[in-house]
Parts: sequence; structure tokens; C-alpha cells
Amino acid sequence: MLGTVGTANAPAYVTSKHAVVGMTKQMAIDYAKDRIHVNALCPGFVDTPMISFFTQDVDTKAGLAAAHPWNSLGRPEDVADAALFLCSDEA
Repeated sequence: MLGTVGTANAPAYVTSKHAVVGMTKQMAIDYAKDRIHVNALCPGFVDTPMISFFTQDVDTKAGLAAAHPWNSLGRPEDVADAALFLCSDEA
């Protein structure tokens, strides 16, 4: 998610995510002639140990969840399922 928007106090993290999105777009253009698809997953907040500092507080966790249309944090399985789909012949 932070590859498409900004946030305060995280310049290196946000910059790296924007770089991945830009690289994905560029590679998609470069490989389109060979009919190779290039995708990036931008899952938003996923309930993992990486954000556990924030999710320990009930109000902060609710605020993070509210940033998603379904009012819930993502699960690692959600990201894994999306990645598996993109690796499949169905993508």
C-alpha cells in the first residue's frame, strides 16, 4: 500500500515501496512484447509480527483496520493466495 501513497516518518520504507511499483511498471512494459506479465502485490497492513508494535494497542489496531475496505487487517494467507494465483496459468 505504501508503494502507492505516502506516510509520515518512514521516508526510506515508502521510497523502497514506490521503487518496487515503478520497477514493476517498467518491467511490464519491457516484457509485454513477449507476453510476459509482471505484477506486484501491494497488500496494505497485514497482521504479522512486523506491525505487532502497533497492533498491541486496540485503538491503533482498529485505526489500521479502518484503512481497509473490509475494516480488517490482511492475513499472511491472503497475500500467499494472491501470489500463488499470479504464479498459476490462470493469471
